[in-house]
Amino acid sequence: MWKEMDHSHRQSPRWAEGEMEQFRSLIQDMVTQLNGQRGCIWTSEESAEPCYPPPSLQALLQLVLVPHINHKSVQAILMYFVLDMANFLQCKDDLLRSFCHAFTISCNFSKQIRAFWMLDHGHVKASMELLLSPGAAAPSLSWQHCCIIRCLLTRKQPHLALRYLHWTGPALESVEDAKLCTDVLLQNSYIYEAWTLLKRSNAESDLQACNGFGLCAEALKVIPGGCDEQDEADIEDETSQVHSCHL
Repeated sequence: MWKEMDHSHRQSPRWAEGEMEQFRSLIQDMVTQLNGQRGCIWTSEESAEPCYPPPSLQALLQLVLVPHINHKSVQAILMYFVLDMANFLQCKDDLLRSFCHAFTISCNFSKQIRAFWMLDHGHVKASMELLLSPGAAAPSLSWQHCCIIRCLLTRKQPHLALRYLHWTGPALESVEDAKLCTDVLLQNSYIYEAWTLLKRSNAESDLQACNGFGLCAEALKVIPGGCDEQDEADIEDETSQVHSCHL
């Protein structure tokens, strides 16, 4: 059964051709983050890097015994696995609820992981409805925000990505975070907000993205609504520079 479950997970048709290269699943990032904290948590015959599913049930359960490990991260991986198993076995009972009751895991945390699982398996809108509901624990880590936003943009759901940003208000801890948020704003035609964030991050690639969307010229239209003369001069100057680089 284990090999069949592994094969089913790897061959899942949840992504259109070319989409998987643009996206790392939340469960893969969970495993990668835990591996970064504790060193190699497991390996498989196919890859020296940690990947999901784990090579065996024993390898998965041994995580509980690792000293000083982040138990919440372990619980998240275990809950995800329970959802995978329930899906593979087509269980009618709610195995996750029983698991959480047995190990005293909070309902809002389990709903967050259920939403992660749904997002990884292509149930985008349903996962966002659950994740952004008051009953689910809001994602709080930078890598979670980045993975979720990239998934939504890859799935051509920029409006959901914007809704996610407004709901969670993630902190911009790096230039990459700023770039990703700017991309969300641009794809939703929030020109002035994107330009403001662009100036704060000072990222040239964001300016090229803005110009690629044809939005630098659009930014000039909203200048009377809140930009000063220096903003206008900056947009015109940098747009000219980007255009020259393309030539």
